[in-house]
Amino acid sequence: MACKGELIPACSIIADLYRLGRGVEKDEVKAKALYPSSCDAVIYQAFYQLALMYDSQIKWQGRWELSVELNSQACEHEFYDGCSRLARLYFQGRGVSRQKIKALEYAERACKNQNRAGCNLAKMIRRTDGL
Repeated sequence: MACKGELIPACSIIADLYRLGRGVEKDEVKAKALYPSSCDAVIYQAFYQLALMYDSQIKWQGRWELSVELNSQACEHEFYDGCSRLARLYFQGRGVSRQKIKALEYAERACKNQNRAGCNLAKMIRRTDGL
């Protein structure tokens, strides 16, 4: 299988295919099983994608701490979608205490690296909270 040996980065790609149902039958169980292999291989986009999968499932809500951890790893390693998502989690107080200043810091970090969602969130935080 592609997730063994030198082809571990393929795990993230294969997981995306299963998550989206592109070329294969959509299967979130298989996708979730493959993303951690990518995470183990330090493919930080996989951290972000796995967090999105968990966040989108109603039955999973209440376990936002894992999303914070996965997005933190992605952000720390310059995958700026993770920074943007982490900013939103801090702004909403999901998995962490609500911290608008920290949310703005993560949003601005994403924005400085051309992440549109981060820029939009930073503007919203400044506008609504006078920061």
